[in-house]
Amino acid sequence: MSTPRDHTSLWAGPQRGTRQPRFTRDQVAAAALQLVDDEGFAGLSMRRLAQRLGAGTMTLYHYVRTKQDLVALMDDHLMAEILVPADEFPEGWRAAFTLIARKSFAAFRAHPWALLPRAHDEHGFGPNGMRHFEQSLQATRELDLPTSDRMSVITLVDDYVWGAALSANQDHGTGDVERSLDQWRGNGFLAFAQQELESGAYPEMSAVLGDDVEAGMRAIFEQVGDVDGFENGLVTVLDGIEARYVRGQG
Repeated sequence: MSTPRDHTSLWAGPQRGTRQPRFTRDQVAAAALQLVDDEGFAGLSMRRLAQRLGAGTMTLYHYVRTKQDLVALMDDHLMAEILVPADEFPEGWRAAFTLIARKSFAAFRAHPWALLPRAHDEHGFGPNGMRHFEQSLQATRELDLPTSDRMSVITLVDDYVWGAALSANQDHGTGDVERSLDQWRGNGFLAFAQQELESGAYPEMSAVLGDDVEAGMRAIFEQVGDVDGFENGLVTVLDGIEARYVRGQG
């Protein structure tokens, strides 16, 4: 059985010693975040991070005990990008969720690795994660709903943002449309799809893609991850919340 982690110590900062710490926890987390943004999550290691910081590998253990702790710091540093400054938090549940969702989508688009399945849930929320949850609860306050319904609303918005960002961060959603089409040409999918559609067995797909599958797929790829597409979807989600939880109360 593994030894339970002292969650408090994870966020308390380096232990005091005889020397002044060379870096802050924030600096370590920011450098790790930049490393993963540049090289992917697989490139994260204490050695690579130490090189980035211009420090010895063992120096990092003054700040974090394990790689899991480092990932926890990175996650919480990313969550800071999602937080709405207190003086900018809007009135009204809809405006609040719109701003939270936009900031969340932008953060996940900037850091696609954050959407990958990893063993990062063990550490739970960090301080910024808790602040984000607090702001989400604040957004639901005026709806005057039971706790279960407030959580349903928050989960609905979060799931939409997560799914939209995950879709947008696929190859065809990064702006590299031609690379995606090259892959599909290379593995024979475009030719196969063209042949299948010409059989007449897929009338709806034929109506959407037209006579030229490649041209039709290019048009779809260019729309995936588009900010306007995200905004339209968000409006639909919020309209649904309003219809069920606001107008539905009348």
